Amino acid sequence: MKKQIILISLSLIILGCKEKNKTRESVIIHEEKKQNEDKENVRSYNVSPEALTGAWFKEKGSNAVFDISYDSIFYVDNLKSYKYQIIADTIKIDFDGWISKSLILKVTTDSLLLMDLEDRSITYLLRDFKSGE
Repeated sequence: MKKQIILISLSLIILGCKEKNKTRESVIIHEEKKQNEDKENVRSYNVSPEALTGAWFKEKGSNAVFDISYDSIFYVDNLKSYKYQIIADTIKIDFDGWISKSLILKVTTDSLLLMDLEDRSITYLLRDFKSGE
């Protein structure tokens, strides 16, 4: 009788583990499908350098973070300019051999929303019309 109880208990444990693995596998498959759907729903667009030119600030009344011209970005804190390139909706900045890539999520006449493609951090900036353009 004890052997039967032990066998039944072990059988239930094994079946429970199999169901748990099936659930985990279905969650992983669902997440992969959702990621693929998200990629399909993302619209890519072209951003012109003209749309980005000017001084950009973290908040009104603060010092500029950088000033974008047609061929370079001047970082105020570093007092240095760096070359950049826009490919569709991505800006690549060459920091003396280290390349930073950011997705341009949104650009308007007075705001810029970027997502760093390495760490996925989001940066929201405001444009100052007095010093730019």
